Amino acid sequence: MKRFLQTNKRLLQCAAFVFLSFLLTSAGYLAWLYRLLELAPAGTAELLSTGLGYAMQAAGLGAFAFTAHKRPVLVSAGPFFGLLAGFTAAAYVSAAVSGFGAALAFGIVANLLCGGVAGFYLYALTENVPTNCRATVFGAAYALATVFSRLLSLPGNGFLRRAPGFGFIGALLIVAIALLVLFAKPFFAPQQTLSAPEAENRNAGFKLVIGAGAAMLLFSTVNHIGFAFPAADLANGVDLETTRLCYAAGLLIAGFVNDKSRPHGAVLTLSALVIPFTVLALRGQPVPAMVPWSLSYFAAGFFSVYRVTLFTDLAQQRRQFFLSGCGLLFGRLGEALGTLTCFFAAGRTGVTAAISAALYVGTLFLFFRLYHKLYLPEADREKQEKARFVRFSTQHDLSPREREILTLLLEQATTADIARQLFVSESTVKFHVHNLLQKTGCKSRKELAERYRSAR
Repeated sequence: MKRFLQTNKRLLQCAAFVFLSFLLTSAGYLAWLYRLLELAPAGTAELLSTGLGYAMQAAGLGAFAFTAHKRPVLVSAGPFFGLLAGFTAAAYVSAAVSGFGAALAFGIVANLLCGGVAGFYLYALTENVPTNCRATVFGAAYALATVFSRLLSLPGNGFLRRAPGFGFIGALLIVAIALLVLFAKPFFAPQQTLSAPEAENRNAGFKLVIGAGAAMLLFSTVNHIGFAFPAADLANGVDLETTRLCYAAGLLIAGFVNDKSRPHGAVLTLSALVIPFTVLALRGQPVPAMVPWSLSYFAAGFFSVYRVTLFTDLAQQRRQFFLSGCGLLFGRLGEALGTLTCFFAAGRTGVTAAISAALYVGTLFLFFRLYHKLYLPEADREKQEKARFVRFSTQHDLSPREREILTLLLEQATTADIARQLFVSESTVKFHVHNLLQKTGCKSRKELAERYRSAR
């Protein structure tokens, strides 16, 4: 266990950072939502919370991305603490004031700053967590925050804002986040982007990012039109914190699948779009309100993981870390657009279904274009690389352990790195490396890597 903790220290610190940050921001958002239910004119609470609120979160994410692109030095502890303090103050005031106008104004500010906070922890996620476990870390951190939110709401009969010591819990979260940032330092020094490619490659990369953003926008819009989480249900007894446990389940499943295979994760997300149409079909049927809420939250888990994973991958591949939060940005815009559509088409199920179907067709078109560009070439390269590795290993009669070490050597891992990852001593690693060099007739690790890459 100790070796595991030492080996994965950076990853676990980042997971804790995402977990604590999301728990704090989601608690602040839900407190504001319940205050709107008490103060907002009838029928407008969801329009303001998920329509206006999510649009402001998208604006905050956009402002963070612009700042991180133009002034990456500002992605540091000081600005983050400023955003965190501003969000907490605005969220607390928005949930405590007695006037509707004040609650709305402070809520808008809180959501704008919430987007900035999300931009910071997604940036840290991209920098600190390896690609092959990033979706799992994100999904597990969000899921754990959702479960903790439910547990903390129990003393308040399902309402976190009414739980005894709600303000004290918020203060503890802020202290924990601050200490983690100070000691773990999740924000690295500004990263340099890759050298400027040829014009046509740069244009192709830009088109890919825009296409990915449009796909995430449509995914989230279609999902949200299916069920716009009507706030009236909350006033009529739906337990929001309990239904969000289905969100946690979707997050965990999606995180695991996406890290096992990005193409499978993409297909799973597309398949989850059947749930919004199922919920649409349930409208007007005698089913408990908890059913569509639970189904929709379960589907939302898949979209949340995929859109974040897609853009954090793109950000790392292009070494443009400011793109890290853009998946959530496009997702929030889609959810705001879905809310607006439901608001203006209220009571006209046929119109809502027709809009959903039209957007779904557009989603399919963008998805398959994106899939073709992102995953088919990569799958072909992986297949060729796997075949080459098998041929090389068979030709030189490498043992299973020698094959493991060869894989890590090709990734330029040091002896210490290999020892940590394989849970063996450095002397054992040196022994196997010596055997590798003898079997392949190489004099150094560099020569071994060159011979492997020149193998056919």
